[in-house]
Amino acid sequence: MRVAIIGTGAMGIPMARILLEAGENLFVYARNPEKITALKERGALLAETPAGIAEKSSIIILSLPFDPDVEEVLLGEQGVLSKAVPGPIIVDTTTGTPVAANKMAELCALRGIGYIDAPISGGVKRAEDGTLTFIVGGEEKYIEKVKPLLEVLGSNIFVVGQVGAGRVLKTLNQIIAGMNTLILCETVAMGQGFGITPETFYEVLSTCAANSFHLQTKLPNFIIPEKFDGGHR
Repeated sequence: MRVAIIGTGAMGIPMARILLEAGENLFVYARNPEKITALKERGALLAETPAGIAEKSSIIILSLPFDPDVEEVLLGEQGVLSKAVPGPIIVDTTTGTPVAANKMAELCALRGIGYIDAPISGGVKRAEDGTLTFIVGGEEKYIEKVKPLLEVLGSNIFVVGQVGAGRVLKTLNQIIAGMNTLILCETVAMGQGFGITPETFYEVLSTCAANSFHLQTKLPNFIIPEKFDGGHR
């Protein structure tokens, strides 16, 4: 199996490293090749364009920020679809819109290329550990082919429906996570108004019904030290 990753940011680089450690033949495309020196030293092969990736890979993982980035990589003059022959499967981990995912799936299908949306949850730490959660939408025939690869990268693989469903559920997760963080920030500020320190807030509520994943992670790691980077990706 020939695997590729397009996008070498905070999530793409650790996923690439995990795949190399698992012995996969890995091709990588990066807009800034200097970012992947360590991956090349581990055996990754660099493609000069997304089109170059398409000619070499059977499974292409997209680890990109936004829908316009996906569109550029797939549909651009040197995009994946400009050179791809029927057969490859695209695994799009972008947290984007279901409308955009369906558009990409339709355009891929016209060229005999599979497409699934598979947004991820877990952040950089779980990407580095190979314990990500994948929320997958797409046709079963494509999902079954890529599932062994996703199991290398993640410990939870959920198939939730057709193309676009993965992005819908990931967005709902982000809404809930964001609201939980917002409530934490507001209640910490309210406590401070009554002389209760954030440290005391954390110590007490860790033993109460208000204890939660977000209280244990966001409060001590981001809110109390005022990092203001909640880690929502």
